Amino acid sequence: MFLEISNTCSNSMLFTFLSIVKTFFNVLHIIVPLLLIISLTISLTKLVQDPDEKKAPKKILNSVLAAVIVFFLPTMINVVINLVAGEGDFSSCWENASIRSNLSHKYQEINGNNKQSININGYEPGNNNGNSSGSNTTSTVNGVTLPFDLEHAIKVGESIHTSRNGNLKWQGKTIHTVGGTIGAYEEVINIFNGTDYHIYEIYDILVKAHPNLVYKHIEPYECEDINNKFGFTKSRASANINEVDKALNQGKLVQLMVGTNKWRNDKGKLVNWPGGHTGLIFYFDGKYYHMKAAGKINQKNAIYTRQQLIDWIGNTRKRLVIYTKNKQ
Repeated sequence: MFLEISNTCSNSMLFTFLSIVKTFFNVLHIIVPLLLIISLTISLTKLVQDPDEKKAPKKILNSVLAAVIVFFLPTMINVVINLVAGEGDFSSCWENASIRSNLSHKYQEINGNNKQSININGYEPGNNNGNSSGSNTTSTVNGVTLPFDLEHAIKVGESIHTSRNGNLKWQGKTIHTVGGTIGAYEEVINIFNGTDYHIYEIYDILVKAHPNLVYKHIEPYECEDINNKFGFTKSRASANINEVDKALNQGKLVQLMVGTNKWRNDKGKLVNWPGGHTGLIFYFDGKYYHMKAAGKINQKNAIYTRQQLIDWIGNTRKRLVIYTKNKQ
């Protein structure tokens, strides 16, 4: 029977301990082989200089065996942890334990729509160059009242491929390869709340509450508790232009993953980005649909005509993810 330890990553003392232990083993994994190489070199030199040296062969053998053991030590530890803890929180917490992650987990809980001040590596969300507009600001576009500050919404957005984001483990891979939906999710949070969270900060909040996001394919918008903390709900609809129009006319945000190369930039020009990726459509100005993409092209405010958006949607079998801000 697997050992199940719940909420271990929420325990800061345990997480700190695991981070220190794992860092120690990582350092040991580097230093010990270097020392063994030096020892092996000395033993070989003695053996060459004095072929009758009886202790040299034994020292060489011991050095080789020690090197092999140290090399495979982290792997053996990971295997033991996984066997003991299964796919529980403890194994996930061990997998993600590091000094950097420990620093990133030192934030306060978010309650409802009121984001408490947090500071990760000197950065305070909501105070980034004075761009935070607050969650109560609204904008009106062509008679439609948007439940967010449009000027701020146009500015926010971050690439999933930055050094602080891309290598984070996510859905059994890394954000580099499968991070489109968390990029869109971060944009939704920032647009609705007038904040400036980084993707890695949203990642930390999600993984703290749901460690299995690291190794299982679960989309962030399925985490209803986190949606609620940031003050919005999620629904689904068929991927067609009429559903997009309906949502935007109600001040909602629309996310869709498509396999196409019909992406556009802030001038409406085609850009090369083949494959399946995620876009977030955040408003319609009466002529253009405005979209964000947190991936390689990193578009904060790309524009599409109605026909261009229809072409972008294509015949995808994916469904729209629609975000609705909660009434205050």
